[in-house]
Amino acid sequence: MLAVHARAYSALSTDYQPWPRPPHNIRAVRELATLAAQTGVRLQVSHVGLAGRRSWRLVDAVLEEVEDGKRAGGDIGFDVVPYPLGVGPMQMLFPPSSVQELQQGRLRRRTRSRLRLMAAVQPHLLGLGLGDVELLRSRDHRAAEFAGLDFTQIGRQLGKSPIDAQITVALQSRLGAAVALCGFSGDETDEGPLEALLTHRDAAVVSNAASSAEGVPNPTANGAFPRLLGRFVRQRRTLTLEEAVRRATALPAERLGVPGIGRITEGARADLVILDPATVDDGGWPKRPAGPPRGIHTVIVGGRVAAQRGTVVSVGNGRLLHS
Repeated sequence: MLAVHARAYSALSTDYQPWPRPPHNIRAVRELATLAAQTGVRLQVSHVGLAGRRSWRLVDAVLEEVEDGKRAGGDIGFDVVPYPLGVGPMQMLFPPSSVQELQQGRLRRRTRSRLRLMAAVQPHLLGLGLGDVELLRSRDHRAAEFAGLDFTQIGRQLGKSPIDAQITVALQSRLGAAVALCGFSGDETDEGPLEALLTHRDAAVVSNAASSAEGVPNPTANGAFPRLLGRFVRQRRTLTLEEAVRRATALPAERLGVPGIGRITEGARADLVILDPATVDDGGWPKRPAGPPRGIHTVIVGGRVAAQRGTVVSVGNGRLLHS
C-alpha cells in the first residue's frame, strides 16, 4: 500500500505551473490515480479535502478522478477527517522555495515581497485568507500567548499586517509551529463539500492527530469519531450509524489488510467502545475545541477496560497491528 497526501488540495497551488488546466487538486489526484493504475500499487490518498472556498465546487470532479482511476484498473481508496479544517505543521502555509530560509530564521527581502504578494491575491484566487489560519502552538515561547488566534488577530496584537505576523511567528519558531486551516471542505455555515466526501463509498473516516498539552489542542484528536456519530449521523443524517461505524473501523482495517480488527465477532480482538447514540458528540467544536467527547461510557482495549466515563483506568492494553 502507498498511503500519501496529494500534492495539492486547492484549485491553485505552488506545486504546479498555473496553466494549463485542470485545477491543481484535480491534477494531483489524477497523477496518483494514474500511478496506481500503471504500477498496481494499492493507493490510499490521505485526508482528502478542498482548501479554500473557491475549491469547494470541485468536490464532484475530485471524486470523479477517483472513479476514473478505478475504471482504469487502479486499486484506490481515500480517507477523510470529519471536520471542515486541516491541521498540520506551519510549513504547509509556505511555498517550498521559502521553507529553507524560514527554517534558518532569516528571510531575504525578495522572498518576503513574494510572500506578501501571495497573501494579497490568495483570498481572491482561493477564497482563503490569513483570517482562516489559526495558530495552535509554537515551540517559540514568544508566540505562546497567540495560541488559538488567527493571523489577522495576531497581526492586530503585534501591530503588523496578517502576513507579516505569520512571517514573524514562522521565523521565531523556525517553522516549529502547528496551525489549523479553516475553510477546508466547508466551514461553520456550510459543510456540504465535506458531506459529499464522507458519503462516497470508498471514504474511510480517520484522525491522525495526537493530543498535546501545549497551546490549543487539535480538535480532531479527541473529537473526530464522536463528531462523526453526533454531527453526521444523529444531526445531519448524512450516514447511518452502522455505516459510520464501518467507515471508522472495518473499512480502514480491510484497506490495511489487518485481520480480526474492526468487527464485533467471535474470535476478533475485543477493542470496543460503549456509547450512547443519542448523546455522543465531540464536546462542542468550535466553541470548545479542546472539550472532551460526550456520550462515551466505556472504552475496552484488548478485552480490558481502558477508560470509563471519561477517566483512564488502565494503560498499555494496545498492540502494534502492522509494521
